[in-house]
Amino acid sequence: MSKKILTIVIPSYNTEKFIDKNIPTFLQDSILDDIEILIINDGSTDHTVEIAKKYEEKYPDTVHIVNKKNGGHGSVINKGIEIATGTYYKVVDGDDWVDTNNLCRFVTDLKQQDADLVINPYYFVYDGSGRRKLVKFWAPIYGISVLFDDICTNYQKLPIHSITYKTHILRNNGIKVREKCFYEDNEYDLLPIPFVNTIAIYDYPIYEYLIAQQNQSVSDKNALKNHHMFYDVIQDCIIEFEKYKKSLSYNKQIYMLRTIVELIRSQYNIYLRNGFTDGTYEKMVKFNQDLKERYSFYFYSVAERYSYIKRIQNGKRVLFKAFALILGIYKKITVR
Repeated sequence: MSKKILTIVIPSYNTEKFIDKNIPTFLQDSILDDIEILIINDGSTDHTVEIAKKYEEKYPDTVHIVNKKNGGHGSVINKGIEIATGTYYKVVDGDDWVDTNNLCRFVTDLKQQDADLVINPYYFVYDGSGRRKLVKFWAPIYGISVLFDDICTNYQKLPIHSITYKTHILRNNGIKVREKCFYEDNEYDLLPIPFVNTIAIYDYPIYEYLIAQQNQSVSDKNALKNHHMFYDVIQDCIIEFEKYKKSLSYNKQIYMLRTIVELIRSQYNIYLRNGFTDGTYEKMVKFNQDLKERYSFYFYSVAERYSYIKRIQNGKRVLFKAFALILGIYKKITVR
């Protein structure tokens, strides 16, 4: 059996409703010998495994079910890194899917590729309406490996839906993300960057990301409920950045710092989006004080970049409520 060019890890926790939408999008005959699909069952209590087994039985050289105790999305990413055999490594959540034709094109392109990090556009797919929004990435020339340092300052953040890493970049450098925690995909996006030397960006999308489900961790209500987890992720990113900062090029430092600043901004926005929920202002004040005391450089960095955050950092409840109202109006306008 030839070595697989791509391992696709599918985190699966109670995804019985989505498997028959998700898995078939990978199963094109022309690429079955080139890909490894790891359906990592994270302690599901529904019929996820039973449904997945029919694919494992039909495609035994391509599809493999891995059962593990529930540890959250991050534990699945970590397990996948540990056991993947493909040259490249990609995560596609169990309730999402891919563009099959473009996946086939991607597999062919990967055989000629040697970049440490490969980026593709992706789609947001809005639950209910089915509306799709394409997220693109600029490149000086598409499909060609270039130095990460040369172009990384063009990007705010490269998200998990766009990312394919060389597997050895993750495994050989001990990349592990936080387990039993939401939002750890932000660590997956950022922690490998000190070890990434080259990047290739393609102009065709692969990932179709289903959003706007009320039970998703990114919903306003759940983001507030789990705000402490988001802060844990921010702190992990700061600690890792500080560990490697002196050895990084100036451009990598700028990219990683800007990414962390954006995460901190997102934390403030969690509070603002829930600004009229009882206790939210107090949560923001506690976060604000802790950030200033423990990570003052980052506290002032986000304030320097975003004036509205500087105002709520130093303002009173009435100003916080005013910005919460403005953000709520803006959100209603932009989602129409």
